[in-house]
Amino acid sequence: MAFRRWYPAVPDESTRGPLEPTRPWDRIKLGGYVLPCHHAVITAGGVELRADKKGGTGQNGAMPTFHGIDPKPVTIDLYFSTVEQANAFSRIYPFICPIPGVPAHSVDIEAQAIDDLPIAAVAVTGCTALLDAGNYKKRTLTCLHWLSAQKNKKKVTGTPQASFTNIIDEEAARAENPKPSAQPGFCAANFSPGA
Repeated sequence: MAFRRWYPAVPDESTRGPLEPTRPWDRIKLGGYVLPCHHAVITAGGVELRADKKGGTGQNGAMPTFHGIDPKPVTIDLYFSTVEQANAFSRIYPFICPIPGVPAHSVDIEAQAIDDLPIAAVAVTGCTALLDAGNYKKRTLTCLHWLSAQKNKKKVTGTPQASFTNIIDEEAARAENPKPSAQPGFCAANFSPGA
């Protein structure tokens, strides 16, 4: 369904403005699509090590151990100045945003605000309604840094297994020296084990 105009019509419709941001800093590309809007802003995002803080009982401080990088949230605010921009975003929504019944997937992300960070893909986890924001309409995309798990390169060693010959030897030893409760006359008054 197309949005209705929320601003007064202008005499010359050619002055509506472009569908995509004209300045490179205001452009964000998700899943190969430049997000149609007046301007887009990343308001949250970054990378952070996963820390395991190990401290002794009753001691001050801790000895942190780091185990890779935790995926962090990335938030994108989109500001629309024309109804055409909002309608263009509605057309690409199914390709980048969550839809019921469709498994979560990652999309590539390109933005100058995160060019120097190791964030190359995100999973879009939410999208707000079209809200008022001054002279604009605003939509917020909540994303999660998509960081595929790397395989562990440690050599996995198996649990030692008893050999079949050891089991036979153990059974023979048990037969030669049975438990006292398995010997005849176990509960007799003058019983002595092994006799």
